[in-house]
Amino acid sequence: AVCSLPIARFDVVPEGTVLGVMVTAKGALMVFAQLVGETGWHCLVNWEAEIPTPESCYLLLELAGRLQEAELLLPGKTTSVPQTFGRPVDYPPKLAAEAAAEEEKKQRKEE
Repeated sequence: AVCSLPIARFDVVPEGTVLGVMVTAKGALMVFAQLVGETGWHCLVNWEAEIPTPESCYLLLELAGRLQEAELLLPGKTTSVPQTFGRPVDYPPKLAAEAAAEEEKKQRKEE
């Protein structure tokens, strides 16, 4: 299946920015960035990709354009990379009614 994810555009990422790709245990794919001079990370993409085997997937990296360096950082080996982000899911987009129903259900659980 092919999907459109317009938020996943990296052509304008400033020079020196560190980009990271994370696959969660639930099969979601997240892309995050650490800007030059900052210690915090910003979530750029949060995609509920439903990767069937997140513990054994592969990342394809195109070595073209402005990319200058690539480094593999394994979970637990890098303490500065956050494990969760507060960014809402970008894809698949949820209908307003679905999002409202989920929020209402969440509030009921908290009560």
